[in-house]
Amino acid sequence: MNNPFGNEPTTYSQLAEALNISKDSYHKKTLQKDMDSHSQIKDAHFFSSRIKYFINTKKNIKILDCGCGLGFIARGLKKYKNFEVFLSEPSESIKKIIENVYPEDNFLPFSIEDLPKKFHNFFDVIYLREVYPFTRTSDIDLQDRLIKAISRHLKEDGVLIFEQIKNEKDLFCNLKELNLDYKIFYLMPTKWLNFEWFYKIYFKVHFLSIFIRLIYKVFNKKINHFIVIKK
Repeated sequence: MNNPFGNEPTTYSQLAEALNISKDSYHKKTLQKDMDSHSQIKDAHFFSSRIKYFINTKKNIKILDCGCGLGFIARGLKKYKNFEVFLSEPSESIKKIIENVYPEDNFLPFSIEDLPKKFHNFFDVIYLREVYPFTRTSDIDLQDRLIKAISRHLKEDGVLIFEQIKNEKDLFCNLKELNLDYKIFYLMPTKWLNFEWFYKIYFKVHFLSIFIRLIYKVFNKKINHFIVIKK
């Protein structure tokens, strides 16, 4: 099937080229400025910690990080003992990196539409962070097709979690027209996860999200969101 995601980011190919030299060169390359522009690296543990607030950590959970990039967020989720974590990414460079550097990962080298049928009704949670074409386009037909495709891999009570900033053209434009059972959550800066006690109450107290939105507006910053969609 045609891949709607286009060419892989140049950072992926640059990291794969560094791996051609050695694993040490690859690891050094990940520390360079802007190498995490398409895949969280140094702050990945903050992102994985935030996801847990939307998941019942007391039961066994199968979770897929779809469009995982280098997979650091997914690896952060592995610290929760009840989570069985899978990663998917169609990039050839990422496939090479994960197979050689992180061979213990449950890696699926597929795009959304090409995930194998054996994973139908398999996952409790599927997480997508800034994954095109849910960002940077408002093509409702494409988004509808892909949401239906990926929802086939959710259990009956499963959820999709999209994490993204609202832009002029993206999934936000089409949520109502797609007739989805969804809820939007406004996210604090990831570094605030150092104050975990605050995060524990943040999603339970509505006025706190209003306060956060006001802060972002005052400083003219774009706010990040979770779009949580029930199957």
